Amino acid sequence: MTCLQYRLDVCYGEKIMKIVICDDREFEIEILKKLCEEYVSEHIPEAEIVCTANPGRIAAEDPDILILDIEMPEKSGIEIKNELTKGDKPLIIFATAYFEFMKEAFGKNVIGYMQKPVRKYEFYDYMDAALDILSFETMIHIDSETEVKSNDILMINADNSYTEIELITGDKKRNIRKSLKAWEEELRQYGFMRINDACIINCKYVKGIEGDNAVIKDIDVKVRISRRKKAECIKFFRAYRAKSSKYI
Repeated sequence: MTCLQYRLDVCYGEKIMKIVICDDREFEIEILKKLCEEYVSEHIPEAEIVCTANPGRIAAEDPDILILDIEMPEKSGIEIKNELTKGDKPLIIFATAYFEFMKEAFGKNVIGYMQKPVRKYEFYDYMDAALDILSFETMIHIDSETEVKSNDILMINADNSYTEIELITGDKKRNIRKSLKAWEEELRQYGFMRINDACIINCKYVKGIEGDNAVIKDIDVKVRISRRKKAECIKFFRAYRAKSSKYI
């Protein structure tokens, strides 16, 4: 088992990854399905592949990865992309015969743009990129009864004898059994950095580092970075940004 396969096992646990292929031509679906089945057999422990010519079905399927045509009679792939990419998924790989739509196609959650007929090496490259991004998420056990996705955590703060997990929804969870150091060791590989003695922050939601502060996206809240941690945080954040933006 490769390192990537192991990390996907950790990420998904009993949840099976779902890949949806949407194209209005049946023979194109068959080509993409065959490539997808070959890739899954070689790289993913288990995945569900759903094929459809109906764009209206995509949202209900809630895919992790969407392989999408652009020119379709009911709705274009560009319109579908704009409707679906409000959150972190699906990750979208376009497959089309029309290069003139490339500029419009790119944007949030878009991994790449393949020209038909799709070549195997190109398909594999974009699937590798999607899995690389998905591997940055895991399920975090806060206590014996509560677990959350790592991407749902904004930051973790130390407060006396317990740690407080702050979610992107604003909710807060307490965990008295795990130290901030233990959280740091567990979550560093998923893009979390220690910014001072009392706080770990998820780089996914950091807009940038300004002076001695990490600035949170959208709300522009500033969280203090200690002088001792500043150089390390800048280096970590730059590496995170370089990796996470590589395919977007």
